[in-house]
Amino acid sequence: MRKPRNRGCRMLVLAALLASSCSNPEKEKVQHLQRGDQYAAEKRDEFAVVEYASAVQIDPKFGEARFKLAQTYERMGNLRAAYPEYIRAADASPADRELQLKATQVLLLVRRFEDAKARAAAMLAKDPKDVEALLLHANAIASLRDTAGAIAQIEDALRLSPDNSTAFLNLGTIRRQIGDAKEAEAAYRKAIALAPSSVDAKLGFASFLWAAGRAAEVEATIKDILGKEPQNLLANRLLAVLYLATGRPKEAEQPLKAVVEISKEPAAHFQLADYYVSVGRAKEATDLLTPLAADPKTFAEAESRLAI
Repeated sequence: MRKPRNRGCRMLVLAALLASSCSNPEKEKVQHLQRGDQYAAEKRDEFAVVEYASAVQIDPKFGEARFKLAQTYERMGNLRAAYPEYIRAADASPADRELQLKATQVLLLVRRFEDAKARAAAMLAKDPKDVEALLLHANAIASLRDTAGAIAQIEDALRLSPDNSTAFLNLGTIRRQIGDAKEAEAAYRKAIALAPSSVDAKLGFASFLWAAGRAAEVEATIKDILGKEPQNLLANRLLAVLYLATGRPKEAEQPLKAVVEISKEPAAHFQLADYYVSVGRAKEATDLLTPLAADPKTFAEAESRLAI
């Protein structure tokens, strides 16, 4: 009779140990993080999101998990979910400079300029010679219409880092905003000379050239980008707009199709369908719109276009 009792005791002890291990929040959150890392390495982001979110649910101040959750959302194209997580990750890890930089960039993207200014200022309080923080602060105050202050800060950054392509790119953008076309062009060209492979510098310059009505140079600049990075979404969009604006609709088809392929967004499909309608190719437009009409999210817009 004693043997069953001993076996029962052992089972109770084992159950207690298992319960103890499962109720250890620190251990559990790390396990979720590690599983998320494994899924991310296997490019199974839909599973990685679940694991990182579980880690954050256990510990809302787990900055590493929040950052990886944000990165995964961004890879999946869910920027609406990614951006708040970047900011929360930075809030959870105030000493992590890289997270503070990323959060400030996000705040600029979502036009929360005062918040971006404050976060960049906090970084500069720790290190007044932080060039990246100086440039982010300059961007924030330029967006708040303090262009003179922004230019002064960029010049400070260039004294610290004379060959900084990003600083010249930012300087070009601000010079353009205040109507100083000559100085803006010089800054853009300097940014490209310092970083010939920089897509951002070339896109900034292309935007400047477009505003100046220099279509041939815009085309050459965008084609240079696409020659090295054919899947660049913004460059393909700009090239399509350029062709349509300059009366070359036939040439616009390829970049419009590239935007559909790269972005997978319904808006890109609608844009290509509208293009096909405009050039009298109704069948191609119908082929694009029919699957969208079967999706509840895009049904109404697709049906209205099909009706037309």
